[in-house]
Amino acid sequence: GGGGGGGEVRVKERPGEALGTVVWDSSIVCSSVFVSLSGSDYVAGSSRVLDLSAGCGFFSLYMREAHGAKVDATEVGRSLGLLRENVAGARGPGPGGEPHPDVIDLQWGDVVDGRRWDVVVVCDCLYDVGRLEKLRR
Repeated sequence: GGGGGGGEVRVKERPGEALGTVVWDSSIVCSSVFVSLSGSDYVAGSSRVLDLSAGCGFFSLYMREAHGAKVDATEVGRSLGLLRENVAGARGPGPGGEPHPDVIDLQWGDVVDGRRWDVVVVCDCLYDVGRLEKLRR
């Protein structure tokens, strides 16, 4: 995969291991949308991005690499290991010195230590309908 304004994004995939261990088309499409928003307030270098259900981390790494965003990548269960591995294996700092995304084990409805985000993205998501109300909050 690639990014809009920055370097290349590479992630490992593990088809069949768990949900979220492959790059879904939705991550690529979402990245393309953000290419078109490049330079807007949505993707300014100082943007804080929350990637809910980040899967193997393609979109999170794309936002850091291409837009210099500071990203919190969330996932649950067996998908966390591959997400952590991909984030740890990413190249050094982002284009403006941004750190690797923070990987957070997050169930919808959990509080994330008072953090606030400029952009919240849900592009690699399978969900339990019973948790939608918690997501809205």
